[in-house]
Amino acid sequence: MSIPALEPMTVERLRASLPVEIRTQLVELFAASAPADIADMRDAVARGDAGELMRVAHRGKGGSATLGAARMADACSRLQATGETGDLSSAPEQLDRLDDAWRATQGALAERLLAA
Repeated sequence: MSIPALEPMTVERLRASLPVEIRTQLVELFAASAPADIADMRDAVARGDAGELMRVAHRGKGGSATLGAARMADACSRLQATGETGDLSSAPEQLDRLDDAWRATQGALAERLLAA
């Protein structure tokens, strides 16, 4: 079963509990940090730095889960586990899946989280 790009209950909880100004800041921060984290993970893999991959993937997992970006959180969790093993052979394919998850998430998150 495919993991949805967004976890509706988390997004709705954020919408109900935070003013639009704060939600806007969260979306903007996520829009800036997610691509940077993905680039940092790619760089870590290219350098063979499993520890850095694990650290950045952990950060990405937390940020994604907090905003309800379920597919991204899952992809980051898998990358974190890969970093923990030290065997980065599957990491490029996993990063491609994270890129796909980001593309599916970015517009949907802004649309759902900032909806009136």
